[in-house]
Amino acid sequence: MALKTDFVDALFEQKKIRLNENEDGTVTPVDETEYTRQGDKFGAEHINATNEAVNGLSEDMVNLKNSVSDGKAQVAAAITAKRVPTAATATFGEMADNIGKIVLGSGNAVPSDVLAGKTFTNNDGKEYTGTMPNRGDYWGWGNSKGNDAGSQRMWVKIPQGYYNENANVLLSWADICNMAGITPEKVKKNEWILGIQGNFEGWVPTPQDLYYNGVNSGLAVNYTACTFENTRIKLTSNFRSGVIFNFSRTYDVRSYSKLILEGSFRVYGTNMNATIQQESTSGVIASVNIGGDTSRLEFDISQVITFDTKHYVYFRNSNSDYITRVRFE
Repeated sequence: MALKTDFVDALFEQKKIRLNENEDGTVTPVDETEYTRQGDKFGAEHINATNEAVNGLSEDMVNLKNSVSDGKAQVAAAITAKRVPTAATATFGEMADNIGKIVLGSGNAVPSDVLAGKTFTNNDGKEYTGTMPNRGDYWGWGNSKGNDAGSQRMWVKIPQGYYNENANVLLSWADICNMAGITPEKVKKNEWILGIQGNFEGWVPTPQDLYYNGVNSGLAVNYTACTFENTRIKLTSNFRSGVIFNFSRTYDVRSYSKLILEGSFRVYGTNMNATIQQESTSGVIASVNIGGDTSRLEFDISQVITFDTKHYVYFRNSNSDYITRVRFE
């Protein structure tokens, strides 16, 4: 119910009351004031209505206070959840200041760092959409490839993007062979490696080898005594004594103790003698005497410093067939 709000006071020049005597000895006041405006009456009905309104307003104020308190607690919790601690008892001004401290985004990611279609924010607080391709379980070729021989490794560059644990980057056998330098000449004849059929028939000498099954790296043979064949040095059938070979270059042999010849060595008569000598000198640097056929001759060179092109190996009383290897040890 709406309360009356247009009450007015009575207007008059002079208040006049006349008292009438009653038969029972009492008097009755009679208002004989001359009013220029009649005033409104304010009675119990109006007082009761006003009191009811005041009581209701008081309850509303309690409810409003509780609502504001609850609302502040919720707002404070929301601000705190944004990593700006705020008490429920903080003033509205303090809460407003704390709202201003909320970081809208953090980090330094850019669209190319984030999967395509995914959204994010960074330090500027703006929302972005990622552009990184999601290649998932990729199965395909790399962009480029190469051989880092200095570090003993190969490398493949892949397309930019995200890959999961099932992704595969392919390398063809041809690429691997090309990067590793695998050619038919480096593979044993009729053997296959990564699609390449080998055609190599020789032998791979070590740094200590002067001659090894057809690979000559350090000898100059005497062609009146022997010749180079495919996998050996063959001595002529009528050879008995003479120079077999010279060294083709200078060797520092201080780290070796033996010069070893392997092959087939047969004695002509009862004894064979093999020596290492130097041209224009009469001294023997090292010698081997054998009384029967053997496949190995060992010269002691532990006291020798160098061999050069003037040093040679000499056979005496030999009926040898061939030499397959000459090496230092």
